[in-house]
Amino acid sequence: MLGIVILFLAGREFYRLADNHDKQKWGYAIGAIALYYVTSFIAAFVIILVLSFTIPETVETTSDTVLGLSGVPFGIAACYFLYHFLKKKWVKEAKAVGLEINNIGRDPDSES
Repeated sequence: MLGIVILFLAGREFYRLADNHDKQKWGYAIGAIALYYVTSFIAAFVIILVLSFTIPETVETTSDTVLGLSGVPFGIAACYFLYHFLKKKWVKEAKAVGLEINNIGRDPDSES
């Protein structure tokens, strides 16, 4: 249930962000879900790998659910950072486009 809620929230927020900046809505929503899964899987794999070399009996005695949930914070963090990165980038792009539009018809050599 937790996974479904996280996927819904991540997809919805990326969808809204892309919609606000006239980007591909569904592409970014699906990309956010894929990013969450890939990052969670890689983080859980690395955690299991490190535990297997340092404390081998921990991996054998720990439940699969706990090992699977160990990657969730990393997936959430990856989505969070990508969201804020894209938001800053697209706001800067919108400002640059706005400045270009304001300069239409002006002499490029003039200072005002």
